[in-house]
Order: sequence, then structure tokens, then C-alpha cells
Amino acid sequence: FARQKHGNQIRKSGELFYIHPLTVAYYLADFHLDVQTLVATLLHDVAEDVSVPIEEIATRFGDEVAVLVDGVTKLKDVSVGLSKELQLSRQEIQDVSTQKLFRQMAKDVRVVIIKLFDRLHNMRTIKFMSDEGQRRKARETLYVFAPMANRLGIWDLKSELEALSLEVLNNLAYRVVKHNLKRVRATQQDLYNLVSGQVLSQLLEANLDVRKVEQEPENIYTVYRDLKSSGF
Repeated sequence: FARQKHGNQIRKSGELFYIHPLTVAYYLADFHLDVQTLVATLLHDVAEDVSVPIEEIATRFGDEVAVLVDGVTKLKDVSVGLSKELQLSRQEIQDVSTQKLFRQMAKDVRVVIIKLFDRLHNMRTIKFMSDEGQRRKARETLYVFAPMANRLGIWDLKSELEALSLEVLNNLAYRVVKHNLKRVRATQQDLYNLVSGQVLSQLLEANLDVRKVEQEPENIYTVYRDLKSSGF
């Protein structure tokens, strides 16, 4: 149904628009979201972009899916100030947007989860936007969506959203931090192997069912922010 309704709409990347909701649905499938969420994800743009009535979605796919699609549609203007290019402070942007997100979370947190992974795919393909469009989207992501991913405990998503935003907003800093993190990890690999082996042995001796000990990767944006606050 989504493929039919989006027809031959094309994204700025040149690919069919339908690839976007399909990709976001794949992201959520990896997190084992329920069927209604995956259906709503495939349909999440049809209400606004091709004017399919929410009532039709409810009739075809059920009220639960319709509520999710309607919620995602209403989050399109989640950061009113940025979308209208008003000069709001970072705190004002977060205050306005977080209130909207919390209202949606109170109804159904799955609405916000769909929107977060929708933003992830948009950020991964952001290079096809204009420079100003990229910066606006990156600020909105950094100030609104990354903090919300953090509040929900989806830390890998939060880290990637921050890194993708920094890559747009301060590309030189992003590349320097990324390069140096890679260098540090390489020089510390032998030490990591030694320590992780010792930790694993101790855990197994304590009769804990452990399969693997992994190193927590450094967050590029966190390193950048710490260096900036230290005056580097």
C-alpha cells in the first residue's frame, strides 16, 4: 500500500521515496519492534506526503496503526523554531520540542521511536540536502532528537545522531576527533585484549554466564565537547 501511494516520488538522493520508510522499518525490525509499529513505519509518510486520510489507514490496517501514523505525522513540526529559522536559543528549542515529544510518549512511546529512527536515516543521507538545510537539520538533531534518544536509553542511536550532527556542523573537528580515536584504539588494542581477558576470567570464575567482554566505544561528540570545554 505504501509503495503504491508513494508511486514514483523521488528523494533528493535520486532513489525512490519508498526506500526511506522501508529502510526505517528495517532499522526497527532489528530492535524487534511489534508488527503494528513496523506497519506504521512503512506508512509513516503517506498521511502527510500523499494525503492518505488517517481514517483510511484505520480502516485498512486498524486503529492502533492509525494512531501511530497520526502521532508521527504530528511530530513533523517537532522543532517549530528551527523549521521556521527563528533565532531561538538551544534551551528554548529543547523546551518546546521536548514538551511535544513527552506528550507523544505519554500516548505511545512507539511514536517517538519511529521518529528517532526516521531521523537517523535522514541524517545518514543528509549530504543530498543544501548546505543550509544540512545545518538546520543537524542542529535540530543535536538539540532535540539525540537528547531524546538518551532519555529513552538508546545510547548507540544517541551517539550516532550526535556524531552525524557534528560532521555537518564542524566537519574539521569531527574528522580530527575520529582520526585520533581510531589511532588511540589501535595503540591500546594489546592492552585491551589483556584486560578484557582478565575481566572475562574473573566473571567466569564467579559463575556468571558471560559470553564476551567488549570495549565501549568513545562517543565522538562527547570527546569533542570535553575538549572544547577544556579549551582545546
